[in-house]
Amino acid sequence: MAQPAKGEAYVVGQPPAQYPGQPPAQYPGQPYPQQPQGTYYGHPAGQGITTVIVGQGPLQNPPPDHLVWSIMMIICCCWPLAIPATIKSCDVRDAVAAGDLPRAQTASKSSRCWNIAALVAGICAHLIWIIYVIVIYTVYAHTLYNRAG
Repeated sequence: MAQPAKGEAYVVGQPPAQYPGQPPAQYPGQPYPQQPQGTYYGHPAGQGITTVIVGQGPLQNPPPDHLVWSIMMIICCCWPLAIPATIKSCDVRDAVAAGDLPRAQTASKSSRCWNIAALVAGICAHLIWIIYVIVIYTVYAHTLYNRAG
């Protein structure tokens, strides 16, 4: 097949031109080679592998996961301490989904402790910042007052 001249477009429905030494192209309408019938990954036809997984399922009365509290601590307070709280909150949800009550309770308590630590650290950091701003403002205002007088 000839190459289209410069500036000409390919005609839709015709295969593209072949380069020298290129193997012939496969086109969408061509069938695949015949596949062997009656076997599927070494098993006889009609016999599949059935896997049954028996689990306990989700818990009826799960412990609190504190996820909203953890996210609020990340946004508002001390995010370095709130990240482990968020991870533990997600662990609570995973344990509840798996039906593992002891692991869910442990992760819930751990999440609560991390959230309390993040809250206390965030409140302390905010109080320190407020005191710092008040002191700096007072010193600056006193200095300006003494210069004026």
